[in-house]
Order: sequence, then C-alpha cells, then structure tokens
Amino acid sequence: MTKKWTDRADAQKTKKPKLLLVDDMGIMLPQLAERLEAQGFYVVKMHIGNDAPIDDSTIVQGSFDEAVEYAVAPTNRIDAVVTDLNNRDYPYGRYLVADLVKHGFNGPIAVHSGEVDSTMDKIVKEKGAVGLFDKREPEAIANAINTALAERGQAKG
Repeated sequence: MTKKWTDRADAQKTKKPKLLLVDDMGIMLPQLAERLEAQGFYVVKMHIGNDAPIDDSTIVQGSFDEAVEYAVAPTNRIDAVVTDLNNRDYPYGRYLVADLVKHGFNGPIAVHSGEVDSTMDKIVKEKGAVGLFDKREPEAIANAINTALAERGQAKG
C-alpha cells in the first residue's frame, strides 16, 4: 500500500458510517465516493486496478488481498464495503465478497456495476452481499447499506 491508513480519527469525529470503496478504475473512485459521501458516509477509497489512478492523494493503491485485510482489521472500524463487480478481464467483485465473509467481515457489502442483471444479483447475494446495484444510482447503494446497518445494529460511529 502506498498510503498510511490514518483516516480512522476523521471518521470517528464525523460519526458517519465508514465505508471502504474498492474499484479497479481510478477515475471512477472520486466520482462515486463523492456521491456516497453526499449520502452520509465517510468513504475510504481504494484502487486495486492496473490503470493509473488519477492524481488524488486520498486514493489508496492496494491489492485485492489488502482490501480484504483492511476491511477486516478491527482498528480500521469499517462499517460497510462497496466494490465494483468486474474489471475488463475478471469478475473480482463476487470473489471479494466471498473473501470478506470468509475472513469475518460482518458489515454490509454492496456490489456495483454498469450492467446489472438478476442472475449476477443472485450470485453476489449468495456470496454474502446485500445486492448488485447500478453504479449510476449511489442512492440505492446507500439505502441498502443503511438498511442493513440498521438491521444489524452495526454502525460503529
């Protein structure tokens, strides 16, 4: 990882649910993060792709394994994870969901994509996600996460 994880105190100050946003396209992270922040989340952005992320010092460059490690580390206090479904060659999102659950992450996990279909929605739900959402509708993602947080009593503010 190229950035120290020092944002925990910032999230605690705001009392907002802390969300780890994982995407393989560096250019998408700021846009989606901004829209999720407008929905009341404190967003940690992690780029796991091969493309060069835009020049944004708040985006953390990491790997698939580092995303799982960060999300499950108790000191990071992640309340929810949002991940993209695919990159051009690999449907990593459903595997990230499965690995998060396998390693003990018990917060809501939402998957987003530019192409949503009922078959893949069913697959990601079977892996442990709250669902597959259209990346152009962050309000729906936020609503699903907030509902799951309320049901699980997990907001760690």
